[in-house]
Amino acid sequence: MKVKKVQKNRLKSEIKKLRNKRLIAVTAMSEGKDFVVLYQFDEKDLFMLEIRFPKKDNHLDSITDVFPGADIMERELHDLFGIEFDGNPNMDHKLFLADDWEEGPPRRDT
Repeated sequence: MKVKKVQKNRLKSEIKKLRNKRLIAVTAMSEGKDFVVLYQFDEKDLFMLEIRFPKKDNHLDSITDVFPGADIMERELHDLFGIEFDGNPNMDHKLFLADDWEEGPPRRDT
């Protein structure tokens, strides 16, 4: 499996290069003061883009304009981690949390 680490400001340009690939998943991890977001693609072998950024700057560009299917995955990460995907038109629609949930994202540890 190949993993390419990408700076946050290069995400969109890297995603556009992969527009002919099949997006499998968008996942996230909370690691100390950082988020790590992984974009997984199917090639002959699994290929991943890794973006690491500070939790205090919890905004990341949405990739829904290139991969519309990323909408649900981005909204899941928003619900669970509080990551804001700028440009996702459905970011205010919760998937997992009740509309009256007020405790903050359950997977965000700090």
